[in-house]
Amino acid sequence: MTLPDSPTQIVEVGDVSPAMSTLDAIAMENVESMLDQGKPQQAMTEIDEATQEYLDVVEANKAEMKRIRSSKRITPNQDVRRLGTRVLAAANDDKAIEALILALNDQDDLIRREAAEAIGEIAQRNRDNPKLMDAVGTLITQLAVGDLEQKIVSARSLSFLGNRSALAPLMEALNDKQANVRIEAIHSLARLSCDSLDPTQSGHMVVRDMPLSSVARKLLECLDDDNIGVRVAATRGLSKVLPITGDETLTQRAVERIVASVSEFTGEEARLIGQALRAFDKSLSNQALLTQLKTAENSVKRSVFIEMIEEILNPDQVQPEQAA
Repeated sequence: MTLPDSPTQIVEVGDVSPAMSTLDAIAMENVESMLDQGKPQQAMTEIDEATQEYLDVVEANKAEMKRIRSSKRITPNQDVRRLGTRVLAAANDDKAIEALILALNDQDDLIRREAAEAIGEIAQRNRDNPKLMDAVGTLITQLAVGDLEQKIVSARSLSFLGNRSALAPLMEALNDKQANVRIEAIHSLARLSCDSLDPTQSGHMVVRDMPLSSVARKLLECLDDDNIGVRVAATRGLSKVLPITGDETLTQRAVERIVASVSEFTGEEARLIGQALRAFDKSLSNQALLTQLKTAENSVKRSVFIEMIEEILNPDQVQPEQAA
């Protein structure tokens, strides 16, 4: 083999990279990959609706994790004050309640949240103490303008207090952009609607009372929510409220609407819905399910309806594997 008289390319000093280890080479590739991410990319092909929904969930989870990680560390002083609210919750006297109501307006969001939760705990044990009603106004305000955790605990505590003046604000909370707030508002609405103090006997000023049928209709609207957790909560809330109303027409409409939305659920959610439908007339629920079963598009959807029927007819059985 004959070598060329001169090299085809002149190599200048500095053009030759020094030898590197395998680990260095891998690290260099990683750096180059990261740099490439900053370069403009070609237009991506349009993604389908299911993929977009998945990506939206991923982004929502990332945002939630970022929020959790960005939370401030609890200081020793906060721990001591938080312990103080728990001691006050166990005291269960007027002075303790007064101190907790003051803590609802504390500058520290952690203390406000602990105070709201403590008031709810006292109300669960003895909501007849009229002093507790002094917390209603502040809790209603925090339900509207608090952060995520404060809204949730405020809704829960309001339902335990039993003051029906909280029904209208809880209905407003059903429009909150946070799904967790909407879910807790549904639970609290159902609890307060079914187990509240009589406004006249208790001397509560209720400017806008809500009959059970109005609450039921509002929960019925939640069956159209984009979040599946909200839809499940609405179904379970309706199972508590509707049987008390005695409104057969509204009950039939609710059962049909619940069953019609089941095709969007997986097997696990379908079983929860089936358990909730036990509170309604079995024949009514089964008839609606059989109608949907006959028109189901495929075996996957049919299996969901079958699991619901199993839950209604055999509530004490060991649950089989969920639908595929």
